[in-house]
Amino acid sequence: ELFGPVAEDKGVELFFFREGDLPASVEEGRFRRAVAHIVDNAVKYTEGPGKITVECRRCGNDAVISVTDTGVGISEADVDRVFARFYRVEQSRSGGGNGLGLSLSRAIVRSFGGEISASSTLGVGSVFTIRMPIAQ
Repeated sequence: ELFGPVAEDKGVELFFFREGDLPASVEEGRFRRAVAHIVDNAVKYTEGPGKITVECRRCGNDAVISVTDTGVGISEADVDRVFARFYRVEQSRSGGGNGLGLSLSRAIVRSFGGEISASSTLGVGSVFTIRMPIAQ
């Protein structure tokens, strides 16, 4: 809901899929903030016509949230560094931001026992994946 209007203005389709209830032991506001940083980046670096998919599914004992975009992508050299504080890849240096969003997302996710990772191809897009243990 928060990112739909901005994505639509850019000509980017935003999709959301959820596979049933996926309970995790998190503080909702903080966890929502972690996911919002990732979706915000996807919207920021995807031009129309483009597509962003947010998918929530169960994988074994984990809840997995993936954010997939058809944006500018991140080079292989940069993809492992995007979670470092104040790090900004070359394509993002002309835009706003201070390089803290993804490092904050990682800190929040880890504080709840989860992990976050990224994979990307320049000119094709990126996938950010959060894995959280499902609450028993």
